Amino acid sequence: MTSSERKQLKFIPPKSFVHHDFWYKLADIKLHIDRLTDSAKNVNAFISDSERSKLLVEVDCTSFNSQPTTSSSHFNCHGVLLNKNTIEEFKATDKNDLIKRISDGYIHQLFSKDKLDNSSEIFFFILFSYADFKAHKYYYWFAFPVLRDVVYSCPKEQQLLLSHFSEDLLDKFKNQMQTFKRIAAEPVFVYDKSNGAILKLSDLVSHSRRDENFSDINLDDVYICCEDRSVDENLCWFIRQLLGYLALTCPQLANKDTKFICLRETLQSSVVLHITIPDTENSITSSPWTGWEANENGRFAPRMADMSKVMDPQILAEKSITLNLTLMKWRLLPNLDLDVISRTKYLLLGAGTLGCGVARSLLAWGAQHVSFVDCGHVSLSNPVRQSLYFYEDALHGGKPKAATAAARLKQINPCVQSTGYCVKIPMPGHPVGDSQLEETNGALDQLEELIKNHDVIYLLTDSRESRWLPTMLAAYHKKMTINAALGFDSFLVMRHGTRSASGNPQSVEVEGFKEVPGSRLGCYFCNDVVAPGNSLKDRTLDQQCTVTRPAVACIASALAVELTVSLLQNEARDGASAYYKISNTAGNVEDIPEGILGRIPHSIRGNINAFDYLITATERFSQCIACSDQILEQFDREKRKFVIDALNSAKILEDIAGISDLTCTVDEMIDFSGSDCD
Repeated sequence: MTSSERKQLKFIPPKSFVHHDFWYKLADIKLHIDRLTDSAKNVNAFISDSERSKLLVEVDCTSFNSQPTTSSSHFNCHGVLLNKNTIEEFKATDKNDLIKRISDGYIHQLFSKDKLDNSSEIFFFILFSYADFKAHKYYYWFAFPVLRDVVYSCPKEQQLLLSHFSEDLLDKFKNQMQTFKRIAAEPVFVYDKSNGAILKLSDLVSHSRRDENFSDINLDDVYICCEDRSVDENLCWFIRQLLGYLALTCPQLANKDTKFICLRETLQSSVVLHITIPDTENSITSSPWTGWEANENGRFAPRMADMSKVMDPQILAEKSITLNLTLMKWRLLPNLDLDVISRTKYLLLGAGTLGCGVARSLLAWGAQHVSFVDCGHVSLSNPVRQSLYFYEDALHGGKPKAATAAARLKQINPCVQSTGYCVKIPMPGHPVGDSQLEETNGALDQLEELIKNHDVIYLLTDSRESRWLPTMLAAYHKKMTINAALGFDSFLVMRHGTRSASGNPQSVEVEGFKEVPGSRLGCYFCNDVVAPGNSLKDRTLDQQCTVTRPAVACIASALAVELTVSLLQNEARDGASAYYKISNTAGNVEDIPEGILGRIPHSIRGNINAFDYLITATERFSQCIACSDQILEQFDREKRKFVIDALNSAKILEDIAGISDLTCTVDEMIDFSGSDCD
């Protein structure tokens, strides 16, 4: 056949389609697994039968699976994803060099095997991208690589399959093809007309013995069959990829008419082409590649998917809120456990200045369960100091603080689970009359249930006596407890010791430091030898209110949360040891063991008058009126009765704990010393 009777084949480029869940999955993998890694990774795509006239290459969340899903309703193609870390890298990358480098690498990897696992491996693509996680925008560009300078030809007139096959042979071919596809799910196969056999392409093509490929086959009887999504004389782009594969692997086909069946929507519309594959001396490494996809405007340029317009606002908020935390794991804290922070349940006793500050910092750390306990209402003096309240909240007598704080947290982060409880905490030194007994018992039961159902308890109330009952209940139920208290220009932030279920390890000396196990650390009341009483009695207004320099609460609440997170990241959690110096010859403080977020102190005493911090550790006091064995055993025996008795007379706490005996002994020693002086 003369050259005038032949024509150069033309191919229709495919179109890409990215499902939204592909970007969700990419974001999840990039943020939590790949991080700064930008090396190429294998992905999969599929071409469905939904629109036979279009070659639509689709990717979704399943594209990241190690093995593509097989189905008779679609065939797969294989791809390489290259996601850059910065937009500058994305723009500056030489796209011609990129397509050659990735395509050469893919072909080398393919040819490293003796034969194809599946003929779908011939069809491959490149997805080059950059993900802007702050704006939720994804820049991307697909390429469907083909050999640029290899030209294929065929007769000008296309021949229908019907002109080559009789009706009986066509029916037999159809049945065999359907059976083969159900079993093998191969988009390319070989039909031998002489014996009616259907073969896999891998049965005839070896990558290690290329000179032998098709050498023992009568090409007059053989048809290479391939899916073709075109409807006119232009062919599907993937046939061009198939021809390139054959040009590189089958020198026996060079400059010969090879028969191809282009399988279209029906066998009646399918065509047979006698395609000539030229003799090419191009090696794999020297073959230039082309195939970048044009965008929606017909320009060879990237596309952009703006997911901020289609993502659920709540999901969008959740991903944005945790972005800062996730980025910490990229370089600074790769072992940071964000899950433990998010699944921990936090109970904030007090929704005032400290409570608001703690809650906001917990949100920033990714906390998902935050509850408030407070019986107060928002007053006009609150919003300027307490960051969860507005002026409107203080009008008409003021809204309940706990419920308002919880609602405000949900406005800030819709994903958080937050509830406010209006509970008046029973306090020693505040006697309970008969008319108040039912209400007090109800408050006691509710408070204990809340403490049992939460993991971390914050003591953020504004009086000493209001901290006694939560301290005792938290010690009894072995809960992590964080205390924050304010003075005018000073503050105290501390963690309470938690009873160990595995025994009671002793404190030991380590290079001039005393190491105190977490189970032996003291609570807020361990330094006291007097039971708490009514701190509001006979006090003027400035003594009844927490009068403090405005920023002190912000500092204390921030330290309380950072102390909590440090404990949660430590293997021993609230059992982490604390250290204090017992010798002038002690080693450097830098020698104290650290968690992934640094040293974990027992208490932090700050004074902003001198801008000074004092890191101390105190061992548990055996006669503490809140956490001693005597007090916890008395509560275990009498429950409500013990608490009501302590509310009516705080003196019984001193008696049960043994402080009364201790003070009597001290008094006797003083008297005895005095008699000697006489």
